[in-house]
Amino acid sequence: MLDDLFADLAERRANDHTAEDREIARKLLRTLFKQQREFVLDPCRQKAALCSRRAGKSYSVLVAALVMALSKPGSNVLVIAKTRKQVKGVYWSHLKRLVADYGIRAHFRNVELEVEFANGSMMSFSGADTEDEIEKFRGQSYDLACIDEAKSYSPDLLDELLFSVIRPALADRMGTLMLIGTPGAILAGPFFEITTLSTTRYGTCARWNGKPNPKASWSVHSWTAKENVAFADSEGSSLIWREFLETKKLAGWADDDPTWLREYCGVWVPDDDALVYAYVKTNVNERPLDWFGNEGGPHGLPDGHDWQ
Repeated sequence: MLDDLFADLAERRANDHTAEDREIARKLLRTLFKQQREFVLDPCRQKAALCSRRAGKSYSVLVAALVMALSKPGSNVLVIAKTRKQVKGVYWSHLKRLVADYGIRAHFRNVELEVEFANGSMMSFSGADTEDEIEKFRGQSYDLACIDEAKSYSPDLLDELLFSVIRPALADRMGTLMLIGTPGAILAGPFFEITTLSTTRYGTCARWNGKPNPKASWSVHSWTAKENVAFADSEGSSLIWREFLETKKLAGWADDDPTWLREYCGVWVPDDDALVYAYVKTNVNERPLDWFGNEGGPHGLPDGHDWQ
């Protein structure tokens, strides 16, 4: 009798915590501006964000990671940047502030850069700048994997990370992949192809037009600091964009200056002296065109909840 009573109380407590976690997830989503929110809630299981500097793309990933961890008990989330120092600098302290501000029940392992949530979810942060580094992801299973500053990886390393490591790790959980970054001066590699071409070795790619495209393997989002109204003036205009325009004026950049276009407008463009080369992989035909589409199964964030 007592065992049944304690079991019932434990179940009620767990249900209360689950409802609380989902409400926190909704609150986090409400902190996003329109373009961030569309990216995070896009149901496509592979999505990329090509942005300018200070556009809020990393915060989008952090919110997506927290929403997954909170709304799906026992989930496993991975956030990757090029180096451990980079991922710690961009994400770790910000995550700690969010956990404290929202009263999220979680335990931080500072040495391992891991977070264990009270509902059994795990979140890991890691660098991945060598083949040896990405080997540690093999054999793992993830509900969400996010790769930051994708243009910073060599084409071969990012190709290996996508095809040989991350894809298998997402398969059994029907997980989601998020690829974010600013454009570079080398017009080549997986991130360039995915964010500029409609048909690639990684599948079909479609630009986000306000609604999901069920035929696309990749959903490609793009916005700049001009849309980042998280820091806005009294009229709702981006303060960061105002600073960018002032920087452009002080630097004497023309509208077509490569640095201005890449870093501040989020456009792929080479430097005049940049080496632009064709990226050609052998055995391309061995890769299925739509290797990880968004048909069937759970996609994106855990469904069954009203995230609007």
